[in-house]
Amino acid sequence: MKKKIKEELRNKSVPELEKEISGKEEELARGKMDLRVGKVKNTSAFRFMSDYLAVAKTILKEKQLKDI
Repeated sequence: MKKKIKEELRNKSVPELEKEISGKEEELARGKMDLRVGKVKNTSAFRFMSDYLAVAKTILKEKQLKDI
């Protein structure tokens, strides 16, 4: 994942990160459902979304622990 994306995530506040994560999780779930139905051909986008979610959740957890 590019450093620029990670920096953008680090500059967001906790509520913004939570909103971003929930939106990406919904998008990933919809995409996986479309994949099962056969609407989606490009599966590499799911890999990027999964990686993005992992990084976003990690940064969110770091910020939450830092505030404690």
